[in-house]
Amino acid sequence: MKKTLLSLVLLASTSLSGCSKQYSLETISKGHFSLAEQKLEFVIKDAEKWKKHWRKYVDSENPAPEIDFSNYSVVAVYSGTKSAGGYSIEIASISKSRFFVEVSVKETVPSIDGIVIEIMMSPYHIVKTDKISKKEQVVFRYE
Repeated sequence: MKKTLLSLVLLASTSLSGCSKQYSLETISKGHFSLAEQKLEFVIKDAEKWKKHWRKYVDSENPAPEIDFSNYSVVAVYSGTKSAGGYSIEIASISKSRFFVEVSVKETVPSIDGIVIEIMMSPYHIVKTDKISKKEQVVFRYE
């Protein structure tokens, strides 16, 4: 009886949490000097939008890396312009629950008493991940 009750409790908690699936991540580009002036988030699902995105936010002179959008999507995050060094942004994980796809983003800021270089920068991270369908809602969560 106790075993059956425990099984039901575990089943119910699993159903409510939505059982997440981890998506694969492969960094396409990451750095401190993007062309994005403000904080931005993107999920890109086709080649034409990807090429436009690359030219506008990453590299206006060189072509975007090739992506097989029949199997993959691209997720990009930008911190926006910062007036000093010590900032960074990283897509830590992407997971899918029953209700949405969650992109977990880690932002680093310099310590208040730290020494940083005075330079204009705009940190960013772009990853290739498993295909995200057009129907799936994507939520960005910052740590």
